[in-house]
Amino acid sequence: MRRTKLGFLLLAGGATLAGCHTVDVNDTTTAETAARIAEGSLVPEGQDPPPSTYLARTEPKRSTRTARPIWPTSEETGESASLVRTSLEVPPPPAGGSENAPAPAMLTEKPMRPPSGGDCRIPGSLREFESLAMTANPSLGEAQARVDALRGKWIQVGLAPNPTAGYAASEVGNEGHSGQQGFYVGQEFVTGGKLKLNRNVTSQEIRRASQRLEAQKQRVLTDVRIGYYDVLVAQRRVELSKELQQTTTRGLEAVNAIVKAQEGSKSDILQARIETESALVLVQNAEAAHASAWLQLAAVVGNPGMPQSTVSGDLDGELPEIDFEEARARLLQASPEMGAAMAEVNRARWSISQAKAQVVPNVDLQTMRQRDNSTGYWITGIQATVPVPILNRNQGGIRQAQSELVAAHRAADRVELSLDRRLALTYQQFIASRQRATRYSKQILPTTQESLNLVNASYKAGESNFLQLLTAQRTYVQANLTYLDAVRDTWAAFFEIEGLLLRGSLDQTSTTE
Repeated sequence: MRRTKLGFLLLAGGATLAGCHTVDVNDTTTAETAARIAEGSLVPEGQDPPPSTYLARTEPKRSTRTARPIWPTSEETGESASLVRTSLEVPPPPAGGSENAPAPAMLTEKPMRPPSGGDCRIPGSLREFESLAMTANPSLGEAQARVDALRGKWIQVGLAPNPTAGYAASEVGNEGHSGQQGFYVGQEFVTGGKLKLNRNVTSQEIRRASQRLEAQKQRVLTDVRIGYYDVLVAQRRVELSKELQQTTTRGLEAVNAIVKAQEGSKSDILQARIETESALVLVQNAEAAHASAWLQLAAVVGNPGMPQSTVSGDLDGELPEIDFEEARARLLQASPEMGAAMAEVNRARWSISQAKAQVVPNVDLQTMRQRDNSTGYWITGIQATVPVPILNRNQGGIRQAQSELVAAHRAADRVELSLDRRLALTYQQFIASRQRATRYSKQILPTTQESLNLVNASYKAGESNFLQLLTAQRTYVQANLTYLDAVRDTWAAFFEIEGLLLRGSLDQTSTTE
């Protein structure tokens, strides 16, 4: 049996899910709506937009590593090279005066998960699992719906107040006449650019939600990649444990034959049975771990009823390498968590302007038209009402907005420090597991292989008993299983770092933070 050496190779080919009816969360906004959203500017006349140093940054060069990427590159797929960049280029909502702009398209009520029956081909490659997850994972639909809800809010907060109309009567019954009868109309005029400022604030909320949508996409991809590799490793663990079980079973039969020929002892049979039962337990544990890994992967891709099958992939290849400084620079530049934090800073800046604009009073204009039935004349009245900002100049609101800006800055600092801390922990796990895997690959596994070969040759020559062969076989298998664990941990840490430390797509906190 050849020595196991792990790496990763993605099989080519795209996802083909014939008969699956799913909803693409990226197509929830109609082309007409997208075109209308792309028009206009959110900046009020005479004002400059608040600086956004983060959103204007560009992504640095990605980390250099020896292993080939295990998912298709942008050159292979023609897709955007950066998920986060897509969100940074989200077109702003239309400027003021778009009261007739269409509302964002609503998500269909059809279930996002494909049916678990036999009308869908079960994916086998990583690319197919990723494609399925990006359409069927419900967390993406949830995050997209939150973006669409804010787009609806953007439309609403920029609409002017409705006019008022009513009936008015005065001097009714005076000298036996019906008095003055008529109607009035009124309109509140919003001043100080408040409607545009409302939309400016909401546009930053849209950007923040869009960043969270991109973060959720990355969480899904990271979970799929880790889950796929878990299944691939679990498959190999089942194969190794079954090989050991077959060896112990043959050994038990051989020991029984030897004892029957009165050339062995009962203790040999008991020891052989122990080895056989231990190997059986190892197989059962490996199969249970395989089933669990498959169920977790099926849940992440959004199809928990998907029948268990064999995934395609090769476990030969070099382990990846990551430069810490390059990984840190890329993380701070491209992290959607940082993007959401900076969008919150911009929202807080606009909120200060919004709070100051509240001091400018709105004008409430009303005109009345009545007929004086005692004289037969028509009477016209005009009334304008303007609040006098003497007692309430929105002092508390302005102070609140200023404090929220300070809090947003501190939150951005906290996110940056949190990314540093999490990267340090994950990178340490990556280095430790990679060193362990390298040690097993270059030292321990060759030694156990050589020991197994020597004991096997000695057994064939009649110089050692079968229990010694079983012990060498068990040591070899256990060393390979430990090596599998180390390689799995290496790739899991690699995926997490490449995925901008985003994982846990089905956790509630990931979609509501």
